Amino acid sequence: MLNARLALSGIAVANGQAEVALWGRNITDENHITNYIDFGPSFGSLTPAFYLEPRTYGLEMSFRW
Repeated sequence: MLNARLALSGIAVANGQAEVALWGRNITDENHITNYIDFGPSFGSLTPAFYLEPRTYGLEMSFRW
């Protein structure tokens, strides 16, 4: 899984400083099982699984005064 964050900080605005950042999680959009439970034949071989979160992107903006 590949995560990344690219930020531009120290932007002078009015009486403070701003920061703008782009970020991404699971950029390669991998679909792996992170955990599973095997209940075996007594529960009809039920095996629920949990997968990685899908590809997610975002933009953050902050201002400090």
